Amino acid sequence: MTTKYHITRLVILFLMTMHITVYAVPGISLSDSFAKPGEIANLTISYRGEQIVTSLQFDINYDVSLVTSGDILKGNAASNHLVRTRLFSPGFIRIVIYSYDGSLLDNGSVVQIPFTLNSSFTGRTNVSIDPLRLADDGGEVVSSIDVKHGTLSAAFDFSIQVFEGWNLISFRLSPNVVEPHSLFGNTLTSPAWGWSNTSEHRNIFNTVSRLSSQKGYWLKLSEGGMRNLTGNIPESSSFIAQPGWNLLGVSEQISYPDNPSIKGGFGLGIMSIKTLGKYKQLKI
Repeated sequence: MTTKYHITRLVILFLMTMHITVYAVPGISLSDSFAKPGEIANLTISYRGEQIVTSLQFDINYDVSLVTSGDILKGNAASNHLVRTRLFSPGFIRIVIYSYDGSLLDNGSVVQIPFTLNSSFTGRTNVSIDPLRLADDGGEVVSSIDVKHGTLSAAFDFSIQVFEGWNLISFRLSPNVVEPHSLFGNTLTSPAWGWSNTSEHRNIFNTVSRLSSQKGYWLKLSEGGMRNLTGNIPESSSFIAQPGWNLLGVSEQISYPDNPSIKGGFGLGIMSIKTLGKYKQLKI
C-alpha cells in the first residue's frame, strides 16, 4: 500500500512541474475592400498570431473578368523581410515572404495588392487565399493555419434625407462606413437604436455600433439635410423576418409587397411614420 502511494505522488509532482508552451493558431486574413467601378481597391493581406513565423508562402486567386491586379506592396509587418511574387496565370498569384536572418513576422499587414475594378463591375467578387507553407523560427513547417478570405466590392454614391430630431432610417446600399458617429458626425446627439427580435432579446430596442442595409434604425440628429454616402449593393435582397414586430429596410426601389403575410392580413401590417414619433398603418 505504501509503495503505491509513493508512485502516485511522484507522478503527480512530475505532471505539475512540466512546462508546455502552447501557441495560438497563426492565421492569414484578406481584407474586404471596395472602390467605384474603374477605380482601385487596395486589398490587405495580414498575419495574425504568435510571433513565431519567419516565412510565408501562399497563393491568391481572383476573377480576372472583374478585376485586374497591380504591383504588390510590402506591408509594415514584413518590413524586415523580402517579398517575391509570381503571376502563374491570369487570376493566380504566388507570394513568398522570407528573411535570410530568421526575422519574425509581426502582427499586421504583410502585403497589399491594388486591384482595379472593371468599369462594368457592379457587384461583389471573392478573393481567396491558399496558404502553402508557414515556417517557424526553428525552420519547422506550421501545419495548423487559420484562413480568412476577402472580397472586392463596387461602391456607389447615394444619399438620404434626414431631419432635426428623431429619424427612422434605412439604407438601400450597405454603407462603406458603418459607425454611426462616422456617418453623421457631431449631428448625432444620441446612440443609434436598432430593434432586436430574437429568442434571446424579444421585441426590444437596443443600441448599435454598426449600421447596415436591410435594417431600420432610430437616430436623433441636431440638424437635418441631405447626407451623401457611398455603399455596396447588398449580397441579397432577401431578409429573415421573425415572429412579431420587425424593423426592416429594403435594398431596392420596389412597390409594396404582394405577399399577404408581409402585408399583415390579421395583424397591423406595414407601418409608416405620419409625423415624427407617430405611426399610421399603410393601406396596401
